[in-house]
Amino acid sequence: MQPSRLVRRCAALSLYEANAGVLRALRLAGGRRLLQRAADGSALAVVEAGSLHLAGSLREDDLLALLCAEHVELACRTPLLLAGPRGARVPLERLCWRYGAEVARAGGLGTWLDDTRRYGLLRWPDLQAIGEDLVASALCRLLQAAPLTPAQMQHRLGLPTAAVAAFLNAASVCEVLRPHPA
Repeated sequence: MQPSRLVRRCAALSLYEANAGVLRALRLAGGRRLLQRAADGSALAVVEAGSLHLAGSLREDDLLALLCAEHVELACRTPLLLAGPRGARVPLERLCWRYGAEVARAGGLGTWLDDTRRYGLLRWPDLQAIGEDLVASALCRLLQAAPLTPAQMQHRLGLPTAAVAAFLNAASVCEVLRPHPA
């Protein structure tokens, strides 16, 4: 791999890890919070009661692309209302799930996860919010029985590496994954 591509990939991975942390913090934050661009502080969404209310004409796919391209942050101030009309309401769990899958497409297993560690479930993800996902359902059933490493998950279900990475990233960002000692 060329040095410039490696630097861009490392920068992207740190971006993915940083934004995954912001999404996890959003899930834990109570009350009303504002998600904004780190570069200029422009509002992206108000987060309240497990949902994002997107700013203006911003769509869920637009926000997902932005999360994969630039840093976001939680505003220190409490938002009153977004300037202008509120856009679509998006379940936070669905955005977190989709973000984890996008990270896997871009770079495999998230840098915040360890491929030698065993993982179990704290709880099932909200399948109603994330949409029916047969791979996620199969992996949840498997991890409910016993914690496994990513390689063990692949082997037991005959899944490609990318599918297991997408599940683990998504489950981690959604705070449903429980790491166990290797």
